[in-house]
Amino acid sequence: DYAIDTVESRFDAMYVMDIEERDELNTVITSSVGSFANVTNTVNDFKSRALNTSFAAAYFPDVILPDPSTNTNVQAPPSVAVMGAMALNDAVGYPWFAPAGFTRGALQDVIFADVNLNKANLDDLYDADINPITSFPNTGVMVFGQKTLLAAASALDRVNVRRLLIDIRRKRTCAAYSPKYTGEEWC
Repeated sequence: DYAIDTVESRFDAMYVMDIEERDELNTVITSSVGSFANVTNTVNDFKSRALNTSFAAAYFPDVILPDPSTNTNVQAPPSVAVMGAMALNDAVGYPWFAPAGFTRGALQDVIFADVNLNKANLDDLYDADINPITSFPNTGVMVFGQKTLLAAASALDRVNVRRLLIDIRRKRTCAAYSPKYTGEEWC
């Protein structure tokens, strides 16, 4: 809640949120050892928070990545992978393109998502404004949604629209403080 309040007050940032994952006993998972996330319990807990902001987006589940320093695979929260998708998106396009799907949402360094999601899971997550991380046959792992946590249906319930407005705000602010700012570089 503090992070959401902070990005809302700044008005020039977005919170890529990791959510509490719950197991089959509805207990918060605090370790990557021995516990498996239950989609239904995770979704129900998240929905009970009743978050309402276009300055945050939630993602699920954790991802498995290679650790080059130890030559092992490690579990990481989804925000780690999503930031990579956003960086890829911005490298091949612009912030106002959706950082999701087979091209711009591809998570090239992710080996697999920690939970195999079926169609019902994807629907439940998306209905709760949680963006799934999943793979389909003959595809790699990808971000399969771009919803913000805004409760009302609006253009602002999409990550790419919020990121566009953040980009405009940053450029407008930079131009106000720097007469040499051309809009192409960060100030």
